[in-house]
Amino acid sequence: MPILDLIGQYYVAADGDFRNTFVPGQLYWAPTFYLPPHPEVLFEVNPDPREQNLVFEIRRATGESFRGSHRPLKAIGLEAEEELVAVKAKRRLVVLLSQPNTILEDLRGLVVKDRKIHEQSFVCLPLYGVHRGQGGRGFPEIVVERIQALMYTQFFYFPASSQEPQPMVYEAIGRLDRLQVFHQDTLRPNAIPLRLEPDNCLWMLQEWVRTYLTGNMSRDMAELRQELTKELYA
Repeated sequence: MPILDLIGQYYVAADGDFRNTFVPGQLYWAPTFYLPPHPEVLFEVNPDPREQNLVFEIRRATGESFRGSHRPLKAIGLEAEEELVAVKAKRRLVVLLSQPNTILEDLRGLVVKDRKIHEQSFVCLPLYGVHRGQGGRGFPEIVVERIQALMYTQFFYFPASSQEPQPMVYEAIGRLDRLQVFHQDTLRPNAIPLRLEPDNCLWMLQEWVRTYLTGNMSRDMAELRQELTKELYA
């Protein structure tokens, strides 16, 4: 049985005020970062003592980066041990995975930098397009088949939400090796009125995330993967 038939319905309509509920399985558009093997940082050139005309070059980070190798820049709130990192980002659909953070209201007046400590943020799973038939972009067909058979612990398959030319959710691969945290204010205005079906789809994704993060696969998931793999090579 293909995983599509096993899960059945992947998506359902989001409930109520979906822009402000932040429940696991909710879908959003968000700026997801690429993962460069060698970080690049902004290096100040021709320092302006008044910090009114800051000019930077992009350079590869070195052993001296993040160690106080530059002056602090008060104009942009940059400490000497901090760097401005230059990294590409792309707007992608993401699936919210985590629960809201704990906020203890009685400590608000006692905690330094309360806004940072008590802010709401969420772990999300970014979706990468499959791009079938577009010449080498995305995931090759054989890889997509193996992802659907749960052969890659870092990937999870998502079908398009409809057969329309521009579906709300496109066919994609969720990359657990690119999990990213977003502030709720980044997610809120870009929510879409769909979420993952909770009983089968979201449950299976949550089990797969647990497998990826802990290395411990439940018996149900192990048997399911064995069956899907057997069918793939039958």
